Amino acid sequence: MAKRSLEFGMQPPKGTKVAWGARAIFKPISKNPMIDILWDRQDAFGDKEEREDLVEWVRKSGMPWLNQEMEDKASYSISRSHEVFRHEDGDYVLEASPKGSAGYLYIGAWKE
Repeated sequence: MAKRSLEFGMQPPKGTKVAWGARAIFKPISKNPMIDILWDRQDAFGDKEEREDLVEWVRKSGMPWLNQEMEDKASYSISRSHEVFRHEDGDYVLEASPKGSAGYLYIGAWKE
């Protein structure tokens, strides 16, 4: 059976065919808020070509948006929040939340 959930990050809606997720180190109160995506805390599922297209969108559009969003909202309290930040761009969606972790940012991206 094909994989349809992510080991790391925000879970996509049921029925999603391609998704990527990560649990990133999140330092919102440094001079420049930092999101550090570790190679071994990422996961993806879906057709290889669609995964590659999604990851390319995350790299070129999703993460620049998320970095700016986190810089705009930088504060210690954001790292303890459960707020979900959402970015939609055509068929692609990126969601992220600290989930109250005080040190991680859970990120998920998928194609609707």
